[in-house]
Amino acid sequence: MDVEPGRMKMVFGKRCFYCYIPDPDGRIWWFANPLQRSSGNRAELDAPAFKGWLTGLVSGDHTPMARIIEATDGIISPYMTYDFPTIPRWHRGRMVLVGEAAAYSRY
Repeated sequence: MDVEPGRMKMVFGKRCFYCYIPDPDGRIWWFANPLQRSSGNRAELDAPAFKGWLTGLVSGDHTPMARIIEATDGIISPYMTYDFPTIPRWHRGRMVLVGEAAAYSRY
C-alpha cells in the first residue's frame, strides 16, 4: 500500500476521481466518482458489470485502486452526484451562502 493506515489518498486519475483510506484494522475504505455526462439509467448502476466497469476506469493509473475494487465484496449501490447551478453572488454584506443554501437560493 502506498499510504499508511489512517491517511487518505485522493487521486485525480486519468478517467476517474477516487480516494482510499487504509484502516489500522486492515480494511480499506474507498469511494470513486467517475465523470458522467448524464444521470444514466438506474438499472445500469446496479448491474453486476458496474464493478468491472469501475475497475477498468482506474486500471490505467499507477495506484492500487484497481486491486482494491476487485477485492471488495458487496460494493454499496452507487448513486449519482450532481453539480448545482451557479449563482452570480455568494455573499452580500455580512451574509454568505454556503453549500446547498447557495444552490437552492433565489438570491
